[in-house]
Amino acid sequence: MRTTWIVLRVSVLSLFFSIPALAQTASTGALTGEITDPNGAVVSGVQVVAINEATGERRDVVTQDNGIYVVAALLPGSYRLEFTKAGFKAAIKAGLQVNVTETKRLDIRLEIGSVEEKVIVVSETQLLQTESPALGRVTDHEMIVNSPLVTRNYTQIVGLSPWLTLRPWVEAVAARARVGFERMARAAQITTFR
Repeated sequence: MRTTWIVLRVSVLSLFFSIPALAQTASTGALTGEITDPNGAVVSGVQVVAINEATGERRDVVTQDNGIYVVAALLPGSYRLEFTKAGFKAAIKAGLQVNVTETKRLDIRLEIGSVEEKVIVVSETQLLQTESPALGRVTDHEMIVNSPLVTRNYTQIVGLSPWLTLRPWVEAVAARARVGFERMARAAQITTFR
């Protein structure tokens, strides 16, 4: 009985700690979307290739039965997506910008034809990040050099994000430190006066 509880506890703990490993990190982004045919029906089994245009790194995924693809844990940068399946023309979309903590959605409608024929999407409306409420920002070298960072302290870069204020965070840390210091002082008084 005791070994059963130990095995159960270890199993639950290992499951608990493995789930965050599957999630995307704060330094990566993702691309997702739905692939349909000209009639609007979902297409499963489509080969989706995401290629980082700067490094050439390649990630391959296949659409699920519901026509959805997800390319997770992509480093920030510009990507080219290629969609191929027998019986359909290949579709290519270049210049997709992936930012940290963002999941951008790109739905594709495949045209019927042979794989040798390619449909290259040249211009399209700006992609909106509607998959999660997370916000992220890529701070490049040019922004750092041209920013008014008085001491060139890298932690000042966090304050450049327009939706972020450091004051509540600093106050929370100071409050925790003050409480900890007061507890230590009370413990010292108790031990010295007895």
